[in-house]
Amino acid sequence: MIHPTDSDLSRRLFIDRIAKSLLGLSVLPRNAFAAAAATGKATADHVIYLFMDGGMSHLDTFDLRPDNKEIQGPVTGIKTKIPGIHVTQHLPKLAMQMDKIAQIRSMMHTQGNHGAGTYHVRCGYDQGSRAVAHPALGSWITKLAPRLNPAMPPYIRVGDLGGHPSSGFFSATYSPLPVSNAKAGLQNSHLREGFDQRTFHDSLELVSQFDRKFRASRQPWPKPLLP
Repeated sequence: MIHPTDSDLSRRLFIDRIAKSLLGLSVLPRNAFAAAAATGKATADHVIYLFMDGGMSHLDTFDLRPDNKEIQGPVTGIKTKIPGIHVTQHLPKLAMQMDKIAQIRSMMHTQGNHGAGTYHVRCGYDQGSRAVAHPALGSWITKLAPRLNPAMPPYIRVGDLGGHPSSGFFSATYSPLPVSNAKAGLQNSHLREGFDQRTFHDSLELVSQFDRKFRASRQPWPKPLLP
C-alpha cells in the first residue's frame, strides 16, 4: 500500500493504483512514474464507490483493538473467511465474504480536522490553498477511461453534494452528474416547453460559437499532471 502523503510521487502512484484496480487505467505519464506503477488489467466495467461519511468507526468495524478497550467501543470481534482477520459481530454476512474483499488498514492523513481529511481521501492531495481545487477520483477516471456509451454520463454522484471536489482543475465536462435525491430520480432533464431536440442543439451550437474565441485565448491553469 502506498502512503498518499509521503511525496508528489506517492500521491500520484496512490491515485494511479486505485484507478488501475478499478478500471485498468493509468493516470501517470509514460515515464519513470508509470514504470513504478503496478501492472495488471482489471475487468470491471462499472464501479459503485460508497463514501460513508459519518459512518461507524473503523475501530468498531474492520480494525478492532480488543487489547485496548479505551479506544474500541462495546463490540466483539468474530472470525471471517480469512484466518486471522476479524470484524465486528454486527457484520456476520460480510465476514463470510472477506475472501472477496481487499481490506486496507494503512491509509492515513496528516490533517487535523475531518474536512481536510475527507478532501485528501477524495483527491489524494492536501487541501492547501483554496485557489487550487484538485479533481476527485471519479473525475480522473471520467477523463481517462474510454466511454462505454457516449450518450450516457460516465460519472454520477448520488446524495449530498456539499463539499465534493467535483472536477477540480479539469473542465466541467468531467464533473459528476448530480442526483441529490435517489428516490426522486434525475431532475430537470426534460426540455422546456416550446423546445425540441433540434432547437436545443442549435442553442448549444450558438453558445459554443460565442465562447470559442474566449476559450481559445486562455490556457488551462494549473496544468494537469498528464502527458
